Amino acid sequence: MAIKTTSALWAGCALGALLFTVPAAPAQSQERDAAEIEAIVRDFLLREPQVVIQAIEAFRAQQEEARRTATVAALAAHADALTAVHHPSEGPVDAAVTVVEFFDYRCSFCRRMAPAVESLMAANPDVRRVFIEFPVLGPESLRAAQAALAVWKQDPPAYPRFHHALMHGEDLSAPALVRMAADLGIDTERMLADMQGTEIRSRLQANYELATAIGVEGTPAYVIGDRFLPGAVPVQQLQAAVDAARPE
Repeated sequence: MAIKTTSALWAGCALGALLFTVPAAPAQSQERDAAEIEAIVRDFLLREPQVVIQAIEAFRAQQEEARRTATVAALAAHADALTAVHHPSEGPVDAAVTVVEFFDYRCSFCRRMAPAVESLMAANPDVRRVFIEFPVLGPESLRAAQAALAVWKQDPPAYPRFHHALMHGEDLSAPALVRMAADLGIDTERMLADMQGTEIRSRLQANYELATAIGVEGTPAYVIGDRFLPGAVPVQQLQAAVDAARPE
């Protein structure tokens, strides 16, 4: 997006005229001409400082549009990976709209967003929610993600309840994870074994690679249709993205 003003156009014409009408001259004359041009430009910018602001705004708008275009292309290229059935999920598998969430159980913003996302899903029972474990805040985050994936592997219907317990609980220690899983009827010995297995390690590695491919730099992050929503966004913004993704 280009932003043009009468002053900016005048400056361009003046500079063009100076650059293309000055004949070849000795080096000393060329230095003098360059100094004169610099003085004209400096005087113009001092008189019209808004031109610099407009140029910066135009450049930023161009960068944002380029990022938007790249993100849409990346989301389209990885659409199958984002909605694959091996991810924990809730809601109709054949839903027309899917909310994909990248999160970390130790992320304070993820915890803050948890009630909002839960209310979003309650208001849209025809929407599928995909949980992508993305532990980036240290060993405790990794352990919680491993436990959650082990619960999903053993008893998929129990996963959303385990996820809810982790998001709303304060204690993510190993004994707390075992206790929460046991409360849901999970075989905790099997869970602990699965947590250290190659399948879950491979799944988390794939999650990291997927996040990198689509530009996820932190948590939480949401993908709804062709929209990428990073950070703790208002639930109204999530709902608007769901509405926009619905088939017409």
